[in-house]
Amino acid sequence: MLHVPNYAHGLVHRKQNFGMMGNFGHCMSRNSVDVRGQVGSDWMHTSELGVEGPRQHCADLSDKYETRFHLAGYAILEALRAMTIEQITLNGPYQWPDWRQGMEAKLGRPVIGHDTA
Repeated sequence: MLHVPNYAHGLVHRKQNFGMMGNFGHCMSRNSVDVRGQVGSDWMHTSELGVEGPRQHCADLSDKYETRFHLAGYAILEALRAMTIEQITLNGPYQWPDWRQGMEAKLGRPVIGHDTA
């Protein structure tokens, strides 16, 4: 794990630190891990990699450090696409409305939900 001083769990912080996943990959590959991943679905849409960019990003990090890398948010999208889901409904998503807008843009399908906070 990497420590980022003054880090807060906002989308702007995730966007600023997205490039650190390579540092994480380097550290973990030197510690004999079999697979690496980043949890938190909002990491994926703050990356500005576009719709298919996360797939290539994961492949590039996997190849560079010879250890599989997965983004949780992209894994969600791959599963939804494989199931041919036409619409998603969210119940109380965090980071509203940014999370919904990011997932909708990546999935290319309507995402419905509301803030229950």
